[in-house]
Amino acid sequence: MQANGGVSMSRHTPGPWKLEQSDDPRDFIVTEPSGRTVCEPNDPLYDCEPEEGERRISLEEALANARLIAAAPQLLEALQDIACQLTGLEGRQYKWIRDRALAAISLAERGAE
Repeated sequence: MQANGGVSMSRHTPGPWKLEQSDDPRDFIVTEPSGRTVCEPNDPLYDCEPEEGERRISLEEALANARLIAAAPQLLEALQDIACQLTGLEGRQYKWIRDRALAAISLAERGAE
């Protein structure tokens, strides 16, 4: 359900997504329910020496990113539900939360403009 009450026409791979990790702790992917790969956030960025001026991330940071990516469909759905529930409620605090939720939904569905 979209925050405007309509059905979401998301272009992302349907969730839930999950983090899959092999026996090698440096090898992980995010998959959708059928097992198809959504993304491979285990880029070797954390696995080699950085060139001058390059930023490399740690394995811990790469795994944290993968967990966040895997939770994205549920987070989007939760924001849509929150925005729906706040529609029509009076008060600045409700408007502020709803506006933030709608901005994040827009960013997820359409990207930065």
